[in-house]
Amino acid sequence: MLFRLASILCVLLAFSCTKKVADVAVGGGPMATTTYGEQMEVLIGSGLIVAKTPSAFTFMEVVSDSRCPKGMDCIRAGEAIVRVVLADGSEQNVEINADAKQPAYFAVPEGSVQVMGLEPYPQARVKIDPAGYRLKVRVTKAAVQ
Repeated sequence: MLFRLASILCVLLAFSCTKKVADVAVGGGPMATTTYGEQMEVLIGSGLIVAKTPSAFTFMEVVSDSRCPKGMDCIRAGEAIVRVVLADGSEQNVEINADAKQPAYFAVPEGSVQVMGLEPYPQARVKIDPAGYRLKVRVTKAAVQ
């Protein structure tokens, strides 16, 4: 009887010390929880999960940022490319156009993520701290077919 009680206690302790996968992003940062349609900001190394779904991703890095800085005259608006890691471990580079006429999207299980913007926007002669980037997104549910 005492052995059985000790075994149950050990199992409970083991499970209470484990961390759910959804609590920590691939980049080591926290995973925020959202619902479909809600606009959120995600920091580099952090992630986003849609409550009660397998839809999740981590914002890993800004691969490049060639958006025309405020205060400058450019021939074209430019774009930024960000790398995200999906819950299944696959990676995607997402191109964000600076003119915002064509929003960027990437697929997640049961839906898609619309990239609303990347902040901060470049300014003339101001260097952006890579850790300070924020990806503004909205997750939408896939249409039922």
